[in-house]
Amino acid sequence: MRLASNGKWWWLDNHSASTAKLPPGMPSTANFSCELNLGDSSLALISDDGSIYLIDPGMRFKRLYKLDLGYLSGIYAGHDGRMLIAADQAI
Repeated sequence: MRLASNGKWWWLDNHSASTAKLPPGMPSTANFSCELNLGDSSLALISDDGSIYLIDPGMRFKRLYKLDLGYLSGIYAGHDGRMLIAADQAI
């Protein structure tokens, strides 16, 4: 799964690209700054409005957490399975 500047969601592999279907209500890719593939094949996406979206491996379910009032600039996997998320105001 990759973010695209045209607002669409794409599945990429070594040989092709195809459009991806995500849960209803997902914003376009233009709203997200970074993604992180989690160990269980789920996906964490951070947005420009201070939210993190967690998508299950089957792309059927999402959880939304509001973490900050502004831009989230980075997401990193921790050694213990947790995530480190950087915002403009704090880490």
